Amino acid sequence: MSSHSATIVQATAFGGPEVLKLTEQAVADPGPGQVTIAVRAAGLNPIDYKQYSGSYGADATLLPLRLGMEAAGVVTAVGSGARSAAGPLAVGDEVIGFRVTGAY
Repeated sequence: MSSHSATIVQATAFGGPEVLKLTEQAVADPGPGQVTIAVRAAGLNPIDYKQYSGSYGADATLLPLRLGMEAAGVVTAVGSGARSAAGPLAVGDEVIGFRVTGAY
């Protein structure tokens, strides 16, 4: 198993956009049925703001908070058995992910 790092966006506190920080995080190889993608675009939704602003509560044990539920990008690694509605996935496939965790 190899790993690499990726730049992610996370909320390090509750508040306005100033609490969003770029940071590096290790990314492990995908497991069965999973893929890793290089994100080219991420959807911004009202729920994201509500989460990091504290509108849904400000439980500090949830920090740092990964945000984003929608992303589009290119598959960079494929776990065994990973499939889309169109069939098996391969490195280089362009994909859209929704209802994912931490798309930013």
